[in-house]
Amino acid sequence: MSCISLFWFNEANLELGILIFMLAAIGYSSSIVFYNSFLPNIASPDQYAAVSAKGFSYGYVGSVLLLLIILMPVFLPNLQIFEGIDFEMVCRYGFVLTGIWWLVFGYISVSGLPKSDKESGFHFDFKAVQNRLMIALATVAQIQNLKLFLIGFFFINTGVQTVMYMAAIFGDIELHLSSDKLILTILILQIVAILGASIFAKISEKYSDRFTLTLACFLWIVVCIAAYFVQSDIQFYGVGALVGLVMGGSQAILRSTFTHFLPQNEHGKSAMYGFYDLLDKFSIVLGTLAFGIVNQLLGNMRASSLTLVVFFLIGLLVIRKIRLGPK
Repeated sequence: MSCISLFWFNEANLELGILIFMLAAIGYSSSIVFYNSFLPNIASPDQYAAVSAKGFSYGYVGSVLLLLIILMPVFLPNLQIFEGIDFEMVCRYGFVLTGIWWLVFGYISVSGLPKSDKESGFHFDFKAVQNRLMIALATVAQIQNLKLFLIGFFFINTGVQTVMYMAAIFGDIELHLSSDKLILTILILQIVAILGASIFAKISEKYSDRFTLTLACFLWIVVCIAAYFVQSDIQFYGVGALVGLVMGGSQAILRSTFTHFLPQNEHGKSAMYGFYDLLDKFSIVLGTLAFGIVNQLLGNMRASSLTLVVFFLIGLLVIRKIRLGPK
């Protein structure tokens, strides 16, 4: 509903638009906790990587399809049905279509999930939330591999999320790319991500999760170094394609690997998924903050891209200490 409400967002009600955007972000972030936590309920351990990859792949398919539908007036401006629709209206109607899309497919997804015996309506208990956080911290302290994985995940995800959040801004500021070229980059990134999730799942099945995550970190480092040297829109498209390839794969493998380390009891599992998402959000803050500080000090986003190499290297070194075993 927040996403649909962004239809009325314009420069005359900036504060209201920011508030609605925040509510939409809260809804999305909250949903991801439950989305991730259903993985062990709908798949066996040997299926985690494949099912996780399919989740991300189908997600990228949906996002590309919806984006193409929304941008039809941009791609086909001469059609009579699209006469008089400017880019601002495309964006505003895009918010409405996204909200409806979310509503329909969200209902389909939720209706197909196994139900819990504890479903008893909505209630919020801050003390219960605090207790679950304590359970998660205690669980992490008891399981050494889980602790190491979460440390590695935090640093790897810091780099991954920062690249995803800053890629379009980099293209705009450093290369002065037009809106249509930035949109094309996003489409390339998401289309390739569909393939990337499947490829990395196959690599994980043949070798090991640790090998796959090592490969992903190496490719992310290549992306960050390549961003420093990129000069043209064609080169930027190439880097974007590599980002898409490794983005879909690394996200899927990180989630499936995490699921292998969870405790057996359901209460511990659900608490850990909330903690996992908490680390995800803190890593976004750290990554964008570091990126911004370096850019502010040096006045160069290219140098900021190189700082992300440090996060991937730390994450890689930690992950290499975990025995994840061959498939």
